[in-house]
Amino acid sequence: MKTLIDRQEERPRERSGVLPGDFARSLQNWFEDAGRPRGVVAIVLFGSRAKGCEREWSDWDLALIHGNETEPELEGLPFERDGREVNWLRRSMRELDLKRNKGGTVESAIAEQGLRVCGEIELGIGEIEMDVHMAFDRFDKALRQARIAVEDLGEHYFYRAEVGFSNNLCASSCNAAEFLDKAVAHLRGFNPMKSHDVSARCAELRDHNPNDHLVPVLLRLNGVTHKGHVKRAYDERGGMVESLSKSEARLFAVMGAFRDVLEEAEKACGGDTAQHPDFMTGMADLRQAAESRYWRRALVELSESDCPEAVRAGIERGLFRIVEFGNRRLAGAA
Repeated sequence: MKTLIDRQEERPRERSGVLPGDFARSLQNWFEDAGRPRGVVAIVLFGSRAKGCEREWSDWDLALIHGNETEPELEGLPFERDGREVNWLRRSMRELDLKRNKGGTVESAIAEQGLRVCGEIELGIGEIEMDVHMAFDRFDKALRQARIAVEDLGEHYFYRAEVGFSNNLCASSCNAAEFLDKAVAHLRGFNPMKSHDVSARCAELRDHNPNDHLVPVLLRLNGVTHKGHVKRAYDERGGMVESLSKSEARLFAVMGAFRDVLEEAEKACGGDTAQHPDFMTGMADLRQAAESRYWRRALVELSESDCPEAVRAGIERGLFRIVEFGNRRLAGAA
């Protein structure tokens, strides 16, 4: 079975028709008229549309690669195309070269998966470097989004329980799921595709290892998180994105999956975490985040709402397992 990288290597590294002709021409015109004078050396398409795994609602991810010490202005560039957002990222050549082989960084995604739209630039990464440190960065982001989800849940039960859904909870729980499954990809030693669909990245994990035992765990974190990244998309007045029960179930699954994924991080260190500073530092930071006053405040707010006891207990149980895991590993290394 071909991996994502195998499929990507079959695609041209040039424009390749992935941009509509008028869109590509407008970017080329901007590049010639305004980009070059501003120090821009290339425009690169990356993300789902560069890899051919976009969906109807997918946005456009474009990088301006420049040679300046300061970022060039974006004046004159489009920020929407056919009702889809156009997201511009500015990176210097120096930043790209420093991080192109650091798996999990945006720069490595640009270099590994990107397609040139215009300008001259060398893409490719060489041997990619993945480490536990990057996985823990994703763990931290997942835990932060889970806390926001708890705050969203408490706000729902306090103010809007009669509505039967919470689009904000849907967004934050999906974001937490996305960061957690990205952590697994980093532990497996590859750059995940830039997709907000958890099931799509699970398929990629299976490409690397059909018997990956974490895939069933991650599939329980179902959800497509794209709308959580789009401004105004989660306005409650826009109607229900999914039921409250589905959003709650995802939040429970995220909290439960943390323990499984942390155990996988431990295996990545050969089991001897005391001799692995990245693991010890990351675990200490994660435990501190789980015990922070922000989490305590979120749980207090949840308890003061009309949230059912079983829901609150399920969230607290997941958080306790994270703290307990960290306490045991850190105490064993002391």
